[in-house]
Amino acid sequence: GTTFNRGITVVQFDTVNYLSIQTQSFDTFADTNYSNSLAVFLNNLPQRSLVAMLVIDEASNSLTQNARNAIKQFGSQYISKLGWRDSWALFGQKGNPIGSSLEKWIPSADSQRVTLDTNIIRPSLSGSVLSESFGPASQWTKASITSTVQPGELLRMYVLGNNSAGT
Repeated sequence: GTTFNRGITVVQFDTVNYLSIQTQSFDTFADTNYSNSLAVFLNNLPQRSLVAMLVIDEASNSLTQNARNAIKQFGSQYISKLGWRDSWALFGQKGNPIGSSLEKWIPSADSQRVTLDTNIIRPSLSGSVLSESFGPASQWTKASITSTVQPGELLRMYVLGNNSAGT
């Protein structure tokens, strides 16, 4: 099993299958060197990387502004407020606008743990779309489709047509 340590733990997920790729813990309580390592780790993740980040025990003591800025790249609106023994967790993608990720922060004075609850809808791994008839195709000069294709995905387009007899 995965061991979570004091500080901030980051779990990176595959954006196609939502499986855990790697887990790293950074003891941002103990030493700014861990905070700097956290910033380098997050800055080196590719754009649109999907992560969960969470605080175990205490994470703010040596958490640098550089590390907080790296976390903001994932849409965090509360990391700047993180204080002594606060509870905090985030689920987001690198490049998300600030405030758009699933995130919760509870000050330590409230003596509560953070819980994030969400559903992830996994897109269909295969499928098709069939349109109404349109044409005549003999007058087309080109056909195109616009779609967002993530790493590991494939999009194919097939043009099916009727002959002049309508079959």
